[in-house]
Amino acid sequence: MLFNSYTFLYVFLPITVLGFWLIQELVNRHSALVWLVGCSFFFYAYWNPVYILLIIASIGFNYFVGYRLSSVSGEVGFRRKILFVGIICNLGLLGYFKYANFFMDGVNKALGLSVQIDAVVLPLAISFFTFQQIAYLVDSYRDVTQERNFINYCLFVTFFPQLIAGPIVHHKKMMPQFSDHAHQHFQLSNFSGGLTLFFIGLAKKVIIADSISDYPNVVFDNVLRGDSLNILEAWVGTLAYTFQLYFDFSGYSDMAIGLALLFGIRLPMNFNSPYKALNTADFWRRWHITLGEFLRDYLYIPLGGNRRGIGRLYFSLMATMGLSGLWHGAGWTFILWGIQQGFFHWIFLSWKLFKHKSRRMFQLPAKLQGMLAVFLTFMAWTVGMVLFRAESLEVAGSFYQSMFGLNGFAVEIPYVHEGYDIEDSIKLIGICFFIVWCLPNSLQIMKDIEPVVNWPDTSQAFTAPLRFFRWVKWRPSRLVACIVSPIVIYTLISMNKVKEFLYFQF
Repeated sequence: MLFNSYTFLYVFLPITVLGFWLIQELVNRHSALVWLVGCSFFFYAYWNPVYILLIIASIGFNYFVGYRLSSVSGEVGFRRKILFVGIICNLGLLGYFKYANFFMDGVNKALGLSVQIDAVVLPLAISFFTFQQIAYLVDSYRDVTQERNFINYCLFVTFFPQLIAGPIVHHKKMMPQFSDHAHQHFQLSNFSGGLTLFFIGLAKKVIIADSISDYPNVVFDNVLRGDSLNILEAWVGTLAYTFQLYFDFSGYSDMAIGLALLFGIRLPMNFNSPYKALNTADFWRRWHITLGEFLRDYLYIPLGGNRRGIGRLYFSLMATMGLSGLWHGAGWTFILWGIQQGFFHWIFLSWKLFKHKSRRMFQLPAKLQGMLAVFLTFMAWTVGMVLFRAESLEVAGSFYQSMFGLNGFAVEIPYVHEGYDIEDSIKLIGICFFIVWCLPNSLQIMKDIEPVVNWPDTSQAFTAPLRFFRWVKWRPSRLVACIVSPIVIYTLISMNKVKEFLYFQF
């Protein structure tokens, strides 16, 4: 079931929210949580009922392992073995469903074999609920958290606002909210703020992301068929996809936070204006924040991080980014995309070290330096989007040839490509640049109600344009309702063709 579907908006969501608060008021909190767990299971099963058995089995196994880790004290070796088995089983499940076909294709090519296995259908959200439960097992091993109540654990995994595409939540951040008495009463500010955030996210998805998606689909499909592009086609197609992914994922993140607020729950921030980042390190603190924190805490730091010299730092960095690429998809394009992002980060770290040694040699005015840093970071990400979107390395190679002028510079304006006016995409890209770089993001607008459980350090943010829009803050009033209502109506009318969120593919 998609957030941007009429079934979700007009049937599932009203029944779930109304039932939750009525049961809590008329019966008790525990019964309301049971209702929410049941609704979340239904939400997941609506996509494919068969895979409800998979997520139930995964929950049962990890609950048992976590319970054992919490019950056995003082036996370090035995607890380490339990943790190892738990992690291996989770990774094995993820590996089979997500990478079995990719691995078999690689073995066939390497050894000249022709072994065929049936195509494995990727279960929805398996990457997210697997990583979330691995984090829970590690935290249980470290005695950071424990869960004795099976219903609570089911809710921790299946809470439908964050189940499908994140954020990847930690048990210690979420479950205290469900048991805290402060969250057990209906609050109009949470409800109205949650609805506002949800419809902001829905507008991002339906009005912006889906509208700009046509052109990148056209040009990437043409390259897949063997056509070549000129430089304008390639750059417009890449920029269009760059903004499509931005507003698609940003929209989902807003909708997830807004939906959780309807139940009085605050999710972690997962998206924080990454296209305003000043460097690659800042970017990855803003894009898919919870995935970055997971990889940092459970992979980068255990590999050595920056504690064992520059050589180990670069190794840890490249390994982490390479595996981040593999997490996003089973293909060489994703792996090379991850390595590419690690390489861009290596360039940034090297430049930072060089600049520190050179002292004042390359000093620019602060405002110009900030604008240049944001532009270079954005362009590095945009170049990487080709690998992220391309169906194969051959498609990516052809696209890069076009982007860097190897297929010619000749362009006729006005230009129509396959019946699609490229000028429409250029106008949409210009609007996206203004929204992304000049306006506050949705959580900054809603900051007065504290919509998230964490608020990352934004001291490095590129905020110069924001001073002109400091008055843009959400307040429950008739004026705000009059402004928001037409946007909501237009968004609902525009939902004539439901498109999946891009992160559902990962």
